[in-house]
Amino acid sequence: MADPISVIGALSATASVIQLLSKSIIRVNGLRDTWRDAGLTISAFASQLVVFRAALTKIHDLIASGDCQIEQDLLLDLDSCLSCCEVLARRIDEELSALRIREDGSVQTSDRIRLLMKRGNITDLYDMVFRQSATLGLLLTACNR
Repeated sequence: MADPISVIGALSATASVIQLLSKSIIRVNGLRDTWRDAGLTISAFASQLVVFRAALTKIHDLIASGDCQIEQDLLLDLDSCLSCCEVLARRIDEELSALRIREDGSVQTSDRIRLLMKRGNITDLYDMVFRQSATLGLLLTACNR
């Protein structure tokens, strides 16, 4: 059985990542509405962020309910995964925060190109979010055994 302080730490970590992802989802949905021609890329990224947030929310709710008897080893694995999730969520937030928005709500062309085309941005972030979502899914399965 996991110690209470570790459980509280996991709850806090999941809550902060969920909050950051929610903010990012709102921003990405705004981009999707603005960038009709980049719809598939942005839509796929927005969808993956929603799945990522849902997995974290499910883990948060499971821990908070106390229904799942989480072993200490599993909690350590979860803590490691949550650290990666937090770094990823912050990187997504930084990328989105770096966009320069014009008065009319549009994004400067250079920022748009950088976000959509440059290696290391949206496609890499999408892949990282996909992998973290899969990892969280495996942890959920372990919690529900």
